Amino acid sequence: MVFSISGTVTDASSGQPVSGASVRMVAAQNVLGGTEGATADGQGYTWSRVINGADVPDTGDGRHRDGCYMQFVNGNVSPAMLSRTDFYAAVDDWNPSLTSSGNLFQPGSFYFIATTQGGQEFALTTSTDSGGNYRFDGLQNPGVYGLVVTMAGYAPLHYSWNILPAMVASDGVAIAWPPLRMQPASAPPQPPAPSDSSFTMHTLEQNLTPAQRRFVECAINLVASNENDAYDFLAMLQLASGLNLQTMTNGWNYRNQPNSVNFKDIDCADLLSVSYAYTFGHAPQWQVNDPSGGGHTGHSSANFYCPANIIGGGSVQA
Repeated sequence: MVFSISGTVTDASSGQPVSGASVRMVAAQNVLGGTEGATADGQGYTWSRVINGADVPDTGDGRHRDGCYMQFVNGNVSPAMLSRTDFYAAVDDWNPSLTSSGNLFQPGSFYFIATTQGGQEFALTTSTDSGGNYRFDGLQNPGVYGLVVTMAGYAPLHYSWNILPAMVASDGVAIAWPPLRMQPASAPPQPPAPSDSSFTMHTLEQNLTPAQRRFVECAINLVASNENDAYDFLAMLQLASGLNLQTMTNGWNYRNQPNSVNFKDIDCADLLSVSYAYTFGHAPQWQVNDPSGGGHTGHSSANFYCPANIIGGGSVQA
């Protein structure tokens, strides 16, 4: 069977056609790999696994992206290919309904998630004409196809469609993709004006005590775009007590498992506890109860900083 997919791209505000937009069709190797002109794009996975929101574990307050990642992606797609953080962002791109549901998967709704099943990603690329039209010919296999549409001045657009065998049962079928409406990109964010709530070590150092300065210095260095960098930074902080600050993080428990999603993880209250230890030279030493019964009594748990839970009463102190 051979079929085609075509469609139009318009401006969501004006309804006018968007000419010259790049339209990139992607699919797994077993779907698009044999199509003339399709080439591997270097991505070892595709957003082509279809799941029911009901299959995502419910933690009691909903079916979250983390539960989806751990249930379906972790162990299938290497974190080196797709980190948990990058999954959070991309799964929203490929499933716009997640944004409107507060990033909660809904039972009875279907979602596209990352998978290595079917092989690496292959792609075909074209551009829209003066009428905002595009077309891909010579497609041969049913399966999940995705479109990535980009154009200067617009937010990138992602759309997936599961082309079922019955839809392309005979040669020459022409499938009309639903109209795609591109949203004009918002103006780039401007850096915040100096204020009492926005600061760095440079602006605060004149007003901090030595202990406060150490705490903020450590905390600022731990706020990194890559938590691996934050974890590695801890090795440079030497304490007179000899305490290795990396041992206080959740990632320390996975230091010999580089493929784990928790490798070098800075978790929950780790930033607070590590900054505390850097300030005072020792880890927090009080003990707490956990009313939930979940055993969250260590200094990686936010529960550790709830004064009401401190054994014997009192307050959080050095």
